[in-house]
Amino acid sequence: MLNYDTNLYKAEIDRWIDGDTVDMHVDLGFRIHHHCRFRVVRIDAPEIRRRKGVTDAEVKRGKALTEFLQSQWPAGTHCIIAARKATDRYGRWLAEIYLELPDHDQGAVAIPDEIASRVPAGFEPEGIIINLSDWLIERGLVELYDR
Repeated sequence: MLNYDTNLYKAEIDRWIDGDTVDMHVDLGFRIHHHCRFRVVRIDAPEIRRRKGVTDAEVKRGKALTEFLQSQWPAGTHCIIAARKATDRYGRWLAEIYLELPDHDQGAVAIPDEIASRVPAGFEPEGIIINLSDWLIERGLVELYDR
């Protein structure tokens, strides 16, 4: 559901492209849905394709991360996105992604109260909700994007 004050939307994962890119179906409200590609903000995930400056080891880590994300949050997983009003140079929308942990993770960092209090109606998780960027950074699976 669209909320002009907060830019929070309900979404459903379609597929993970790599460790920091995901295709999702977004609920814009008024029974309007749109398929978009999103760039997970604040993280720099290992590449999944070999090109100049990318090592075989990085490609291996990138593919492993993508497979991990697909296994933890497969197609059909519901989430909340806090979308920015901008795209990157590849046309991906920039967003923070909030997901429910599939298993209770004692080290999980719950989302801030200011986000939790503005979650769109109809999103009723049963477990712990995490900010994906923070969760991946804290586990050393990605690096902080500092450019």
